[in-house]
Amino acid sequence: MIKILLAGNSPSVQKIAALLKSGRHRTQIIRTMDAEAAFNAIVVYQDLDGLIMDKRMDVSRCPAHMQKETGQGESAGYFLASILRECINNPAPVVLVSETRTTRPDDSKYLVVKSSGDVRKTVATVMDIIKKWVVTKETAKKIKPACSVGLVHSQPAIADLVTFVLEEMNVEVLNYGDPDRALPKMKTRLPDLLFVMNMFLFKTSAIDFLGEVKKQWPNKTMKKLLFLNKGWIKKDEIPFWYSLTDDILIKPFDVEELKSMTRSLIDKMAIEKARKGKLSHLAPLVIGKSTSGAVFDPSRYTIGLVWENAEIAELVKIILEAKGYKILEYHTSEKALAEMEKQLPDLLFLCNVMLRQLNGYELMRIIRTRWTRNDVEVIAATVKGGVEGGKAGPFSMVIDKPFDLDLLLAAVERVLRERDERKPLK
Repeated sequence: MIKILLAGNSPSVQKIAALLKSGRHRTQIIRTMDAEAAFNAIVVYQDLDGLIMDKRMDVSRCPAHMQKETGQGESAGYFLASILRECINNPAPVVLVSETRTTRPDDSKYLVVKSSGDVRKTVATVMDIIKKWVVTKETAKKIKPACSVGLVHSQPAIADLVTFVLEEMNVEVLNYGDPDRALPKMKTRLPDLLFVMNMFLFKTSAIDFLGEVKKQWPNKTMKKLLFLNKGWIKKDEIPFWYSLTDDILIKPFDVEELKSMTRSLIDKMAIEKARKGKLSHLAPLVIGKSTSGAVFDPSRYTIGLVWENAEIAELVKIILEAKGYKILEYHTSEKALAEMEKQLPDLLFLCNVMLRQLNGYELMRIIRTRWTRNDVEVIAATVKGGVEGGKAGPFSMVIDKPFDLDLLLAAVERVLRERDERKPLK
C-alpha cells in the first residue's frame, strides 16, 4: 500500500485528502494540520512514498529557529521538503499546494500546484507520479547480486563467517560443503567464483578437488580462491599452487583481506568475460524519449574515467564503450582537472573515492567551484557506507563496490537523463 503524508489545512489539501480516502486509490494517509506535526511525521515515517502539503502552514507551535527559517510559515513547505530529501535521504515525490503564483528556484525540485486548480485532475497527476516512483523504488530493491560464489569447505563455522561477509558485499553465496556435493551442483550451475576453504576436505584434498575442477571446466572464466594455513606454503611450491587456483588467502585472514581479494577476483572475471564477449546478459540501455522530449542516445555523451586501478578502469571502459558512450581516461585526479579545462565530459566516473592525490571529496570541492551539475555530473564508486555527508554526499550518485554492471549502466543513464530534464539537449 502506498504511504502518503498530507500536511496543511487549506481547502485544496482537505479536498485532496477526501479524494484519496474515497477508496479509489489504495493509499495509507498520514494526516497532519500544522508544520510541527508534519515535521514529527516525516521523522517517524521515514519510508514515505509521497508528501503533499501546503507551501504555507501554521508554525506557531514550532521552535523559534524554525519559525524564522520558514518566514513565519510562509515557506514551511520548502523547509519540510528539505528535511525529507536532505536529512532523511528520501527522494520520494513532493507536491506543494500554493495559493499564489510566486515562484522560487526550489520549485524545480518539486511539483507545485495551484490551489485554485481542478483538484480531481491534480490528484490523478500526483498519484501517477507517486505510483511510478513506487515502481522504481521496488525495482531498485530487486537488483541482482554482483556475482555468485561457491563455497567448498569442511568447517561450517568459517563458512558462515565468509557467507556473512560476502552477502554484505551483494554477492550470492552457494554453500556446497564437501566436494561430493559441490561437483554435481556445479554441473547444474557454475558459480562465478569458487572458494576452496580447506586444504583437507571430506574424503579428498584441495589438490585433487581443484584438479578435477580444472579437468571438467578447463576454459571457463570461473575464478578460484584457495584458503591455506600460514606456514603450509613454501616458496618453491608457489608455481604449483597457482597452477590450480587464481589466488591464495592465508589463514587466519582479516575480513578486509577477504573483501579485497573477492573484489579483485570479481574484476578479473568481468574483464575476462568482456574480452570474450560474454556480457550479453547486460540489459541494453533504452533509447527513447524522456519526459522533456529529448531523445536519450548514449553516443551523444562523453564520460570521463578517473582511476588508479587499471583493471577496474578497463572493465568500465569496455562496458560503457559497448553501449555507445565516448570515453576519456584520467589516470589521476589532478590529471582529470587539467584535462577537463580543455574538454569537459558530460559525466565523470570516479572508480574509487579514496584517490591518492586529491581524494574524491577534495576533487568535488574544486569541480563545483568551476562547473555546476548542469555542466558535469559525478558518479563515485566506493565501499558500502563509505561516503561522508549522507547517502550520496557531494556526488550525483554513489555505487557500492563491488558494483553490478547492470547497476553501473542504469546509474549512468539515470543521472544523464535527470540532467537532460534540467537542461534539455539541443
